Amino acid sequence: MARTLRVAVSPLRGGDQLLPEDAAHYVARVHRLTAGDALLLFDPRAGTEARASLLELSKKSVRVRVEAPREVPDLGRLPVCLVQALGKGEKPERVVKEATALGVSAIVLLESERGTPRVAQSDVRATQRRQRLEASAVDAARQSGRSRIPEIGGPLRFEDFLTQAGAHSLVLNPGGNVSLLDALEDTGQLPRPLQIWIGPEGGFSPEELTALEHRGARATRFGPLVLRTETAACAVLGALVAWFQR
Repeated sequence: MARTLRVAVSPLRGGDQLLPEDAAHYVARVHRLTAGDALLLFDPRAGTEARASLLELSKKSVRVRVEAPREVPDLGRLPVCLVQALGKGEKPERVVKEATALGVSAIVLLESERGTPRVAQSDVRATQRRQRLEASAVDAARQSGRSRIPEIGGPLRFEDFLTQAGAHSLVLNPGGNVSLLDALEDTGQLPRPLQIWIGPEGGFSPEELTALEHRGARATRFGPLVLRTETAACAVLGALVAWFQR
C-alpha cells in the first residue's frame, strides 16, 4: 500500500481551503495527485498534523478539505543540540537538512577562528538565508516523518555562544582523551540537551579548545579517520540515534 503523501503547511487549520503556492506545486506538479486523493498535512513549526483530501486542482491552485489538526509527538527527536562551526566553502543547508532528519532538537551555526570569516549581511540577505535553512529543515522533516523542525540559531560568534557550554558539551577532537561512547556514558541524566560541538576544517583552534575546557566541555574523539565537518555531523548523530534507542 502506498504511503499517504506528507505536505508541510504552516499555519495549519481545518476546513476547506487553498493550499499555499509551494505546497500546491508539490502536490500537483511534483507528485501529480488528482481530486479525491488523500494527503497528510503537517505544520513543522507547531508540531501538528491533519488528514486532508483533494477537492479541486487547476493550473494555479489546489483546494483541499482538512480535518481538525491535532498535536503529534515528534518522531525520533533527540535531546541534542548540534553546534556546527561553518567551514570555508561549505553550505550549512546540508548540515541543517541531515541533522533534522537525524532528530536533533536544536542547531547552532558558529563562526570560529579557522572557519568562515564574519561577513556583514543586509537584513534582506540574512532573512533569505534564514528562509533557506528553514526550508532545508522542513524538507527533511517531511521526508523523515518528523512533525517539528529543530530550533535553528546563528551564525553566532564563538565567544558569544561559549557561555552556553558546560559539562553537557562534547567537543569532537581527534586528540580527545575519551571516546564518544565513554563520554556519553559519563554524562548520565542531563538537565538540558546534550551539546555536540563540531569544528570547521582543521578543527577548533587551541585557544578555542582551552576556552571550552574551562567551561567544562569534554574533548571527545570519534574514530581514527579525518572527516569533513558535515560528514562528522552525520556520523556522530547517527551514533547518537543508536545510543539513545538502547
